[in-house]
Amino acid sequence: MLSFCRLIALAVADMMFCISAFPSTFLPEDFVFPRRGFLLYYGKNCAAVINIFIMTSTWLTVTMSTERYLAICHPLKSRKVLTLRRTKIAIICVYIFSALFNLPVFWRYSINAKSCNGSTNYSVVPEILFHSDSFDHAYRATWAVVGNFVPLILLLFFNVCLMREIHKSYAMRKNMNGNSSVHAQNDHEASNRVTITLIAIVVMFFILVAPSEILKHVAYLFGKNLSSNYTYMTIEIITNVMQTINFSANFILYCIINPSFRKTMKEMFCFQYQRLQADGYTDAGATLGGDQTMKERFSSMRMSTHTASSRGSSPRNTSVHTSVRSVANIGPGPSSNHTSPGLSS
Repeated sequence: MLSFCRLIALAVADMMFCISAFPSTFLPEDFVFPRRGFLLYYGKNCAAVINIFIMTSTWLTVTMSTERYLAICHPLKSRKVLTLRRTKIAIICVYIFSALFNLPVFWRYSINAKSCNGSTNYSVVPEILFHSDSFDHAYRATWAVVGNFVPLILLLFFNVCLMREIHKSYAMRKNMNGNSSVHAQNDHEASNRVTITLIAIVVMFFILVAPSEILKHVAYLFGKNLSSNYTYMTIEIITNVMQTINFSANFILYCIINPSFRKTMKEMFCFQYQRLQADGYTDAGATLGGDQTMKERFSSMRMSTHTASSRGSSPRNTSVHTSVRSVANIGPGPSSNHTSPGLSS
């Protein structure tokens, strides 16, 4: 349950990253806009919003690795430390911390208005944070440490330990030769599936996300304007695509590796479908108006009458005629344009 809470929180962060990054495909290359609108303000603030969800996803992955490390390597201590309430608090703290840490990025870009030939163009230009070089350098260095290098070191340590413990557990299972109970084996396999899912997420993070983040900081250390360097721009585009693939493919990864996640998603969607279907049947049953509905009702009554008469049952015929009269006394009902959606043609 704890791991699924973190998986859901991570999936939400990944989805928000994809949503916030998608409009960037419609931004002009020179960041010059003919009017004030959504794209202008998005171009100014998109870096901050995207950074929030990048940091959120990174630290949620770290918290998942920490939880798996404690559960696998220190199972006795983890029962006291890991609770559902603490897991929810940790997730909320990660979201809040990421949002607060990236607040200064909202002031990294500004909007300049220029009038030319009677028309006004607006451009998004980068600025030094709070007009202080020392603060800008310090913030960038802190972001590199907190957002990249510390998480990478922690993820590397936790996942090396996890892979070593998984290897040991498989060796122990082979040596036991089926002496353990079926229930214990199922619990062990479920725990290993969650751990393997996490390891796959971290491996994808190292391959697809880390190069893009490291490239940004290396480019900043050079202190040159690399926007005109064709080689650098090509590498940046490739790494950005890799980063986007990671955040959009995590959900598919959960479904492929983790059967419990697939089962939960299937049950959730099937429940919603059955609920909508039940609501449709309820609305259809409650509606008596409309030509089609009345025709179906009278047709069913005529069939019942015919069946009863063919059997020669006098009491049954009486009840059927009574029910027919009660239906006939209902009246025409509402007009056809107010019929239930479930019965509309």
